[in-house]
Amino acid sequence: MRKKIAALLATLMCILAFTGCSKAELNYLQMSVDMLQGMKVAETKGTTTVTMDFDALDKFMQDTAKTMGGSATVLGESPIKGKETVQLDYVMTMDMEKIKFVFDVNAKYKGNTYEFGKIYYSMEGMYVSAQTFQGMYDLMKATAQSYQDNYMFSEAYEKDFKAALAKQEYICLYNLQDLGVSDAELQAITTPMSNDIYKAVFDLYKNAFSGFSTDMVKEIPNGFGIEASGEQVGQLLVSMLDYIIKNPEPVLNAFEEYIVIASELSGVTGQELADVKTAFAQMKAEVDIFRQTMTQAKDMVAAVLQQTAVKNALQGFSYKAEITKNNDVYTTTEDYVMGDVCTITTKATTQAVNSAITFPTNAVDLDTFGETMSSLVEKYNPIVGIDAMWVLEDETKEANVSMKRKDADLLFHADDMSTLSYLVEDGRVYFPLRDMCDILGVSLTWDKDTKTVSVYADKENADKAVKLETKLADGISYVGVREFEKLGYTITYTNTDGIHEATVTK
Repeated sequence: MRKKIAALLATLMCILAFTGCSKAELNYLQMSVDMLQGMKVAETKGTTTVTMDFDALDKFMQDTAKTMGGSATVLGESPIKGKETVQLDYVMTMDMEKIKFVFDVNAKYKGNTYEFGKIYYSMEGMYVSAQTFQGMYDLMKATAQSYQDNYMFSEAYEKDFKAALAKQEYICLYNLQDLGVSDAELQAITTPMSNDIYKAVFDLYKNAFSGFSTDMVKEIPNGFGIEASGEQVGQLLVSMLDYIIKNPEPVLNAFEEYIVIASELSGVTGQELADVKTAFAQMKAEVDIFRQTMTQAKDMVAAVLQQTAVKNALQGFSYKAEITKNNDVYTTTEDYVMGDVCTITTKATTQAVNSAITFPTNAVDLDTFGETMSSLVEKYNPIVGIDAMWVLEDETKEANVSMKRKDADLLFHADDMSTLSYLVEDGRVYFPLRDMCDILGVSLTWDKDTKTVSVYADKENADKAVKLETKLADGISYVGVREFEKLGYTITYTNTDGIHEATVTK
C-alpha cells in the first residue's frame, strides 16, 4: 500500500511540475527527480506568510452561492473577522525512502509566537504533541475576537484544558497496528521505496506528452521559474485533454507502461497486473470510444470554466515560483494570490542531512484523549436542548437527534448526533425516557409503589421533582416531548411534507 501511495505522490509531483515536455519543463522535472533520489533524509527550513481577509472570503462565498443559484447564507460563521496575517516558521525532516516526516512549526501573530510542537507522519501512523493542541488553542484565542465570550476562553476552562494536556506528551491520531495491520503487512509497507518509480514518471511525461508544452516554466540562472494565472491553469486542463484526443496512442502506451511499473513496484498479484494490461488493451482497441470519452471530458471542463463563479475564482488567482540549486542546497520561493481573499508567500531551503526519524513511544491513543476533551465540553458547554427529526412512514421508527449546546464548539466537538427508536400510539410519537433524560442531563426517580416516574433538572431541586406521564412497551418507558414543558423546557413542533421535527430548548 505504501508504494501505491508513493506512486500516486510521484504522479502528483509531475502534475505540480506543470505538465509539459519543453526543454525547460523536462529539465525542471529532472531536477526534481534528482533531488528526491539524491537525498536519503532531507531537511526543509522555511517561512510561510499567510494574509487572509475573512470579510472578503465571506463575500466571495456568498457571491459564489448566488451565481450558482443557491442560498447566499454561508454555513458556519467564521470566528475571525477582517484581515489577519500569520507567519509560519517551520522545519520539516523527510525520510524519502521510508516515507516518514517530522514537522516542527511555530506561528507568529501580532508580535507573539505560538509553538505547535512536533508532528510525526508516516504510512504507519500519525502523532502530534500536546503542544500542538495548546498552540492551536492559544492562536485561536488571540484571533477569534468575536468569540471571546465562548466557554472555551473562560479562565476555568483554560486551566482545566492545560492541566489535561500536561498529562500526556504526545497523542496518536492513528496507528496501523492498532487498526489490525499485521507485523508482516507492516514490514511490507515500510520497505524502502525503489528509485525506479521516479524514472517511470519521467518516462511517462517524456513519452506521453512529447509534443505538449505549457509555456509556464522558464530556465533562470541555477534553476527554473514558474508563472501562471488562473485562466492559464484552467486552460491547461482543456489543452491537455485536447492533446490526448489528438494523440491517444502514445498517451495510452506511456500510461500503460507507467501503471505496469508502478503496479509491479506496489506488489500487486499477477492477476491484478493482467487485469491492468487487459484494460489498456481494450482502450487501445477501441480508440474511437476513448477519443469520445476524452472529448466529453474536455467539453465538460470547458463548460465549467465558463461558469461565472469559476471565472471569478480563476481571474483572481496567480502563482509564481522560483526553484534554484546552489552547492546541493535547493531554494524555493512561491507566491500565491487568490484575489483579494488571500495571499501566501513562502521561502524555503532543502538539503540532505545525516539524521534518523524516530517516532514517539509514549503517546496516548486518540480515543482516550478524545474522552478527556469531551468531558471538558460536557462540563463547560452542557446540552441545553435537542432537535429530533423523523418520518412516520419510515419502517425503522428511528429519529435523528442532534443536541443543542450553549456555545459553539470551536476546537473540540463532542458527538452531538444520535439515533433514537420511537413508539407511536394514537398518532403520537414517544421517545425512550431514559435516553431523553440522559441527553438533556435530567435525573429521574422511579416510585415502585405508584409506578410513576419523577424527574428533576439538578440535585439542588431534587425535592421538587415533577411527575411525567409515560408509556410502557417491552419493558421500556417512553415519553412524549411535551412532558418536558413541566421542567421549564420550550417545545416547538413542525410537520413539513411528512418530515416531523420537534425542538426542546431550555
